[in-house]
Amino acid sequence: MDTGQQWQGRLGVTVSYPERSALSAQFVLRGQASAGQLLLSTPLGTTLATLDWTERTAVLNTGGAPQPFESLPALLRRATGVDIPVEALFAWLNGSPAAAPGWSVDLGQFENGRIHATRQGSDLQAEITLLLDR
Repeated sequence: MDTGQQWQGRLGVTVSYPERSALSAQFVLRGQASAGQLLLSTPLGTTLATLDWTERTAVLNTGGAPQPFESLPALLRRATGVDIPVEALFAWLNGSPAAAPGWSVDLGQFENGRIHATRQGSDLQAEITLLLDR
């Protein structure tokens, strides 16, 4: 698999409505929207989950039996609690303010390694914060 680019740092995902949930983890992301891997870990390096995907597969591994999903969006929704706009996320990671329905992104601190995206809607309110290692 061509892994494309790689990013790493800290990831925070907060879902405020209809239920409150939060995810905070170290991350390493390799690849692109069509094929890649996302490794989530604790600050001490313990692996929380590995997400692997290609154009035909999406698999979550949390230390037990790998769990297949029908798509990368479904896999990300299970892992983070929110529908992350995958194509836009990869654009944001490259400093491009790509549009995603229901989402707004703040790249004002991109040069400092910070990306902040929010989703406001009647069905869901969520925030994604990425602090990239530079």
